[in-house]
Amino acid sequence: MSTLKKFLHAILFAAMIASWSVNNIGAVSDHEPTASTIRVSPSGSDISGCGSEAQPCRTIQFAVNQALTGDIILVAEGVYKYDQALDPCTSLTTRAVVCVNDKQLSILGGYATNNWTVADPVNNPTVIDGEASRRGVAVLRVSAVSSLRMEGFTIKNGRAFGSPVGNTYLGHAFGGGMWASKTFVNL
Repeated sequence: MSTLKKFLHAILFAAMIASWSVNNIGAVSDHEPTASTIRVSPSGSDISGCGSEAQPCRTIQFAVNQALTGDIILVAEGVYKYDQALDPCTSLTTRAVVCVNDKQLSILGGYATNNWTVADPVNNPTVIDGEASRRGVAVLRVSAVSSLRMEGFTIKNGRAFGSPVGNTYLGHAFGGGMWASKTFVNL
């Protein structure tokens, strides 16, 4: 085969690969996961598959544990407290009612179980209660980017135990209401 013919085959082959790559890049983006909406109500049940309007989860933490990065958690009016069986952040000196670990989530309160479309935190108060022995919310980055967008909540009775100074991020007494370590929080 002549040098010119080899050169033309090489160009044709490169063009075919470039065309295939461009077409497949578009195909991959069509299959990216979309954000899910998970609903929470004190009258719900923490069972696999909960989170729909008809079957909300019972606790915010169960919803957080089930959620994937990018998901939105809508929370109905009520008071939400700590549940040790659901705690994913056992390394903290002070546990939190809600702990987001290595996820990027939105948690929005003020909903009613008969209206998951419009939040109304004034008429549908949504409370995270630390019961004077836990943080309200903790957001941690251990191995992946973590962030939290949170609206429509009252966080009350939060408390953090530990040293008021020092460089250990797990054991200090900062952030009784909300504490974030190496993360982004948008309130």
